Amino acid sequence: MELGFRLDQAPARVAEVGRALRAAGGVAVRMEASGSAWPWQPWLDNLDSGLPDTIYATAVLLARGPDG
Repeated sequence: MELGFRLDQAPARVAEVGRALRAAGGVAVRMEASGSAWPWQPWLDNLDSGLPDTIYATAVLLARGPDG
């Protein structure tokens, strides 16, 4: 599903869509552009936090090695 607004500008609206999809039987979230996937609750918690770094980590696959 493509939404007509940016995640960082409307995380609560994105979470609202996510909750509706979960209620309709959705099993997880996959952010197509980044390839990251999440179980519903941590993804919704991240969006509900309102914290820019947390919202960013929700949408972007971060790869880290032993040194960061």
